[in-house]
Amino acid sequence: MPPFLRLFATFLFFPYVLPAQPVRIEHLTTRQGLSHDVVTSIMQDRQGYLWLGTTNGLNRYDGYGFRVFSQTYGDTTSLPVGLIRTTYLDRRGAFWIGMDGHGLIRFDPLTGRCRSYRHDPANPRSLGHDDVYYVGEDPKGNFWVGTYGAGLNRFDPATGTFTRFVHDPADPRSLSSNTIEAVHVDRAGILWIGTQAGGLDRFDPATGGVTRYRPSPVATPAPLTDIAEDRAGALWLGTDGDGVFRFSKATGHCERFFHDPADAHSLGHNNVSKLLLDRNGALWVGTRGGGLSRRDPRTGRFSQYQHHPLRPDTPSSNTVFSLCEDRAGLIWVGTQGHGLDKINPNRPNFDTYAHSPLDPDGLSDNAVRAIYEADHHTVWVGTNGSGLDCLQPATGKARHFRPDSTRPGSINGLAIMALLPDGAGGLWVATYDGGLDRLDPKTGRATHFVHDPADSSSLSDNRVLALWPDRDGSLWVGTYEGGLDRLDPRTGKFTHHRHRPGDPHSLSSDGIRCLYEDAGGNLWVGTAHGLNVLDRRTGRFRRYHHDPKDPHSLSGDAIRCLYEDVGGTLWVGTTDGGINGFRPPDGRFARYTRKDGLPGDGIFGILGDDRGNLWISTNNGLAKFGPRGKRFQVYEEGDGLQGNAFSFGSYHRGRSGKLYFGGSKGFSAFYPDSVRADPFVPPVVITNLEVQDRPRPELLAGGPVRLEASENSLTFEFAALGFNQPENQQYAYRLEGVDADWVYTQGRRYARYPNLDGGSYVFRVIASNGDGVWNRSGVRLPVYITPPLWEQRPFRAALVLLAGLGLWGVYRVRVRHVEESNRQLEALVRSRTEAMRLQSRDLKEVLLITRRQQREAEILRRQAEEANRMKTELMNIAVHDLKNPLGGIMLYADLVKDAVTDPDRAVRLTQTIKDTAQGMFGLISNLLTRSRLEGNSMSLEKDRLDVARLVQAAVARNTPMAQLKGQQLLYQEEPGCTADVDPDLLAEAFENLVSNAIKFTPKGKRIWVSVGRTGDKIHVTVRDEGLGIRPDELGKLFVPFGRLSARPTGGESSNGLGLVIVKRILELHGGTVAAESPGRHQGAAFTATLPAAAPSGSDQPGCASG
Repeated sequence: MPPFLRLFATFLFFPYVLPAQPVRIEHLTTRQGLSHDVVTSIMQDRQGYLWLGTTNGLNRYDGYGFRVFSQTYGDTTSLPVGLIRTTYLDRRGAFWIGMDGHGLIRFDPLTGRCRSYRHDPANPRSLGHDDVYYVGEDPKGNFWVGTYGAGLNRFDPATGTFTRFVHDPADPRSLSSNTIEAVHVDRAGILWIGTQAGGLDRFDPATGGVTRYRPSPVATPAPLTDIAEDRAGALWLGTDGDGVFRFSKATGHCERFFHDPADAHSLGHNNVSKLLLDRNGALWVGTRGGGLSRRDPRTGRFSQYQHHPLRPDTPSSNTVFSLCEDRAGLIWVGTQGHGLDKINPNRPNFDTYAHSPLDPDGLSDNAVRAIYEADHHTVWVGTNGSGLDCLQPATGKARHFRPDSTRPGSINGLAIMALLPDGAGGLWVATYDGGLDRLDPKTGRATHFVHDPADSSSLSDNRVLALWPDRDGSLWVGTYEGGLDRLDPRTGKFTHHRHRPGDPHSLSSDGIRCLYEDAGGNLWVGTAHGLNVLDRRTGRFRRYHHDPKDPHSLSGDAIRCLYEDVGGTLWVGTTDGGINGFRPPDGRFARYTRKDGLPGDGIFGILGDDRGNLWISTNNGLAKFGPRGKRFQVYEEGDGLQGNAFSFGSYHRGRSGKLYFGGSKGFSAFYPDSVRADPFVPPVVITNLEVQDRPRPELLAGGPVRLEASENSLTFEFAALGFNQPENQQYAYRLEGVDADWVYTQGRRYARYPNLDGGSYVFRVIASNGDGVWNRSGVRLPVYITPPLWEQRPFRAALVLLAGLGLWGVYRVRVRHVEESNRQLEALVRSRTEAMRLQSRDLKEVLLITRRQQREAEILRRQAEEANRMKTELMNIAVHDLKNPLGGIMLYADLVKDAVTDPDRAVRLTQTIKDTAQGMFGLISNLLTRSRLEGNSMSLEKDRLDVARLVQAAVARNTPMAQLKGQQLLYQEEPGCTADVDPDLLAEAFENLVSNAIKFTPKGKRIWVSVGRTGDKIHVTVRDEGLGIRPDELGKLFVPFGRLSARPTGGESSNGLGLVIVKRILELHGGTVAAESPGRHQGAAFTATLPAAAPSGSDQPGCASG
């Protein structure tokens, strides 16, 4: 290369090999959704969003995309078009924007609406100028606005008025200039002001007085563009031409830092636009023309980061407009015309070396196939087409070894597949196209071992893929298709081990891919078709293969790499089956693949560290595996690795414990203990809420979200604001009231819930950062959806009122019947008394007749009272029994609402409602009919039927109610259940027993209903796991309106008539009912007993199974 070209290339490359602390830089531009590539301000809000001001709109960034706020045509409350100079979030949470030409703006980040404060020439209490460069507060809450032309303004947000502090040429204690470039409020509340005139002004808010300083000794100082304060209280001053000054507030002394072309560790440029002091005390300096510089507080030296068109990992522009450090320690850089840069100063944990076309003395090729660390200062690197490099990692310089026909003794191939020291200072070099070389690094001469068809003791194949030293000093050589060779270095002769068809003790394949000797001295051979282990005593091989029928066999036959850990487990890497852990005494392989956390199933290298962890290079990243915890930690190109795809055989552990892995973009080296997970716990936010597929971000303003019944289809969007590798962040969400457990996801950041029922919900999201550190608190959003009409209390109250009116009608009919009976009785008494008076002839006969008639009248009166009592009691029964069917109607009405998308189911549910209503109507009709019967007994309309059918029907009607409470309603029956019964009344009795069990049984418990026969008795038993009955309350069960201490578990009503009805109905059938309970919270059992029907020829014994 001509000297001038070499000098030019060195000049271009020089800035990128000198930084004391490498950083990784990522770029975001309009291609990713940024509204404009000129980024003039950066701020992180309390939630964790980044806000980016540009020359065309404001951008909110959540790590995945941008939400842009800009002017909307015809909307005067939208953000005006123009350059955003600054953004500020005050202590009350208000968002402020300073713009060129549009004054001060208060911005609502949820709605995008703005309120502007502009300069009014007629109002001295208005903003002094419409170009606003600074917005901020002092410790006492005073609000300050720096303008580019009207000095400093104090703003009162309550009144919207401004007080101006301006330059007065006649007053040396006024501002030195009305054009303010920068303002900094120190810990004491003093304002330090940088002006275009180049001066530094100290402004005391209490007095309004100014003290002027001139940091630069030159007659015409450069404008002071930014101010930052370090931990010691010193002020750092950026200037537009004079570099950076460190100013002591106590002494007024200034120390200057400037660009020196001869010193690569000086400031990158003297035109400084922005300053930032990070959490570690480092000073970041953005310049106009010199890129970004970072001053190390320990050494005082600057590292320069400048744009290079051929280096995508360099800054995107050399002109910096804005700087910001986020909560995770990432540095954000706004540039002129090239968007936003993201810098992680704490990463990478990996040192990566790559080929640069501008550096002929660097790594010769990015495709790295073999690595060997000779010492701390020297690493041998075999490439896949550019020969062998001897690299000095400290300088990045390399000595190149390539085939050269003009130089005898040069290496024999360009594709280097394996490297191994020979123990005598030399290096074995395996090539894919030139056999095996033994290189003397001092002389650069190589001895060649190649295949000679005429010599059976020569190398079997010139394509050498693997090398391993034997304990006796010989060398094992694995070839691509020539089997396994053993070289005796003293004689130069090779002994061959080949695959022999039909011989199960030969190699399984001649395609050798890797070699490894374990702690027991066994030589393991990985081939293209199975794993082999050599018995040195017999020279025979034992084979291990993949067996699809055996889950404990190898996961794949194409073996790529081998490694034995400190515990004696042999780890086997396969081409497409992940890794296998094998302990020879067990003979079983434990498989680990992508489903277990590996980033890829193609394994290219396995190394161990001093803590027992495995480091595994794959086709999709590098994995750290702890065999004890069986957990994978994945690292990718974004962490600083050379890339996600690694190369076969390109891995090595140096004597220092440093690990090396090569791939298609160079190689990466690291000390395992220096690779640490990102500890930052990312805040989690709900970024948007869609209602009926329409964005409604304004609903996220705070507090519960309240929606109408028709607004019941929701989509929640969310993000973890970690920003470091957001593509690796994981999420879990749940809607309490809908999701039984967390729903885990990676990549999908939304959750959709259509057709929600009315009621209260809470949406929750938790998330991890890119290294798997979880924010378990996450974010929660309460949501209330107004129930539809049929679920609201007024509607249900109307239903109850309607039923009450019906019951009142029944009651009035019965009262009129009782009154008519009383009138008939009174008429009868009067008639007989009159007859007795007319027929009595003497006093004795009259007395006898009178006493007899009085006795008869007393009997009739008692019968009337009994009839009246019975009718009142039946009235209460009717009121109670009508309520259960009414509750069923309301339940099925809810189910009809849920079945709006299933017409067939809706028809069935509507029919059920109709059937239940007809049952109520029948019950009322029967009660009205029976109320007209005379006498003191109620006649039964008996049929001979299977009692189990009545019980089974009662269970079926109550099953939906049990399901709503999460209960199991179990039913069992025995044959021989026939009886002569009134089916309507007995069905009511069974309905009461089953529904009572559901009422007094907690959610999730079980209820058993059984029908059986013992002799001439039929037994119906309802047993539950409910609240149970105290022994002293058993006697109250069958008393009308008896109240117990237990209450229904689901808020149901109970008036104490149900069991009285059961008892009365069973007595009318000649039966009984009994209850038993071990005590409170131990359940209860109710048994109804009925006389069985006498057998007849027409009876069909047995009950169908339910």
